[in-house]
Amino acid sequence: MWRYKNNQDVGLEAAIIQRVRNSSLVEWRCAEDVRG
Repeated sequence: MWRYKNNQDVGLEAAIIQRVRNSSLVEWRCAEDVRG
């Protein structure tokens, strides 16, 4: 995606990945709770 990355880009990408992981984990837990 980027030809070069500075520290800010790496930090931003890491934050986005972490946020996506957290949101998908919450959705998975909710789905599991609904199924019982």
